[in-house]
Amino acid sequence: MEDYIVQINDKFFDLMLIGEICEVLLVNTGKVKSYKVGNQIVIQNRDNSEENFTAEITHILYFNTIMDALEMIDKKRLGYAKKTLTQIEDNILAMLRAQDVEKFGVVVIEFKKI
Repeated sequence: MEDYIVQINDKFFDLMLIGEICEVLLVNTGKVKSYKVGNQIVIQNRDNSEENFTAEITHILYFNTIMDALEMIDKKRLGYAKKTLTQIEDNILAMLRAQDVEKFGVVVIEFKKI
């Protein structure tokens, strides 16, 4: 099986590692389009590639915009418990390319560590 590697910044990686975050929001491009429930993914710390863990995809939700996703899912599960939806959207857009989000939409992947 081909490895699916999802790189996550340090702050969110640590929360995923201890189980406080179990979802990730990605632009729906490239390999992400081929993800299926049951696939294994490697969650990797973007700042330290030596830090990683394997997870299994349990749910996949597709959305046209980041705000559509944020209105449907619990923001705490993405690691944004204390921010408004607009603040979260701005934060996510600072990490993703806005033109890719507009063109391809986003996907929220729920996972469990294995």
